[in-house]
Amino acid sequence: MLKGITRVLAAAGGGVAVLGSAASAAVALPLAPQAGSPPVDIEIAVDTTGSMYGSIQKAQALGDKLIAGALSVAPNLRFAVVSFRDPGNQAGEYAVLQPMTADTRALSDALSKLRAVSNTSPGNVPEESYNLAFHNSYSDSRIGWRQEARKVVIVIGDAEPFGAGSAGIAGCHSTQADPHGFNTAHELAQMKARGRTLVFVRAISTSTTASLACYQSMAALGFPGGSAVDDTTGDLSTTILKLIETGLAPVVVQATPIFVAPGAPAHVSILVTNPNPFAVTLQGVKLVTAAGFTVTGDRSGWSTDGDGGLETAPNQVLQSAGVYTTSLTLAAPASAARRAGVVTATLSLPDGKVVDSTAPLAINVGRTFVVRVSQLAAPAGVRAAGSFTLTFPQGVRSLKKGSVRGTVTFTRGRDRSLLRIARVSLAQGASSSILTLSGNWARPVACRAAAGAVRLTLTADAALTVLRAPYAASRPCGAPRLLRGTAIATVTSS
Repeated sequence: MLKGITRVLAAAGGGVAVLGSAASAAVALPLAPQAGSPPVDIEIAVDTTGSMYGSIQKAQALGDKLIAGALSVAPNLRFAVVSFRDPGNQAGEYAVLQPMTADTRALSDALSKLRAVSNTSPGNVPEESYNLAFHNSYSDSRIGWRQEARKVVIVIGDAEPFGAGSAGIAGCHSTQADPHGFNTAHELAQMKARGRTLVFVRAISTSTTASLACYQSMAALGFPGGSAVDDTTGDLSTTILKLIETGLAPVVVQATPIFVAPGAPAHVSILVTNPNPFAVTLQGVKLVTAAGFTVTGDRSGWSTDGDGGLETAPNQVLQSAGVYTTSLTLAAPASAARRAGVVTATLSLPDGKVVDSTAPLAINVGRTFVVRVSQLAAPAGVRAAGSFTLTFPQGVRSLKKGSVRGTVTFTRGRDRSLLRIARVSLAQGASSSILTLSGNWARPVACRAAAGAVRLTLTADAALTVLRAPYAASRPCGAPRLLRGTAIATVTSS
């Protein structure tokens, strides 16, 4: 991973000057365009509210290490720096601290201006002005995007946008109305239409209110190449460099069915996409499986490498919006498992720079599965939450019917409906698994308990660590009789 970045950082060694808080010691590395180098513009948008103090210090120390690494991937690169907070913040809600520039000293000065300021206004809420930052990423001409450039927006934050849950963003919970009238889903759709790839670095502290799943969902709704990671390395520049590479050469891995019995087969689809406005060359794809997983069936075009993995070398030119697809079949191990391996795609840019992009391969193998459904506000205001355990018979390779215990609760305003699950059936599809949960509704005194069922469609979203879970539930009485919405689900197996 990060071949080009590693080469440059190794050459830079410990003598890399730090920008931001040590701006006076900065070395101005030129970002002069090189012949054949594709143009890449990157906006660094930082939540500068009070809870972000530690992460802002890290951002201010990005400096030459980030520049050196980014140059190894995209020599024709420019950066902009944006600060955003919340409405009524005494230090201001939004500012472009530096338009797109190839001047590293100007970048250093902009990073040094990042300040964490808390909003002391009465009634201040956890949500921040992310929607405003999304909106301005495509509408604020002061940022200075080049029309022909690949455009990436890197957001460093720890909170949710206003109303992200109400907008139906999986993993987000906010139902707070946006003071500017923005809708998160609409703004992300506009970013996608305007070619803005959205990547998140989630700052982790006791004040963090946004889930990683929320950030992953938002990144998936932007232009292709989006992703989200937690800032756990202590080195923000390395994290951002990985995100840049992933954005330039995204690889998508999906495995079906979602629930796999020990020893049963799972179909793996690998897609490598080119979201750039320029052609790239796909040099190779490598799959390294986790212990216990074996490749079965047709493996034509694949060979075993020295590390025990499988690799293929298509050496295929992917034009802009081009997609390369390949597939394999894996046999699951005899015991429960979750992580099945890692896929790495190696691509070369028009100037010969080589980038690697990796994606994990997750497969739920087991006889017992714990499914946790998280609340997500649907447009109609319905929320679903609960957990249940599925247990399937031993000795059969097909998971269809088993026992179940647990509950799922649906709420809409003050109305609350709880289903005590007694039976389950599972239908495995090509890209989804449909759970039909049957049981009895626990109703208030005004409405007696009666039989009911929930149809839950679990779909593996390659951009998420969770599953999308559209549901439909019929109720014996009350309004509305049919509950519909989308939740998210996490699955663990044993």
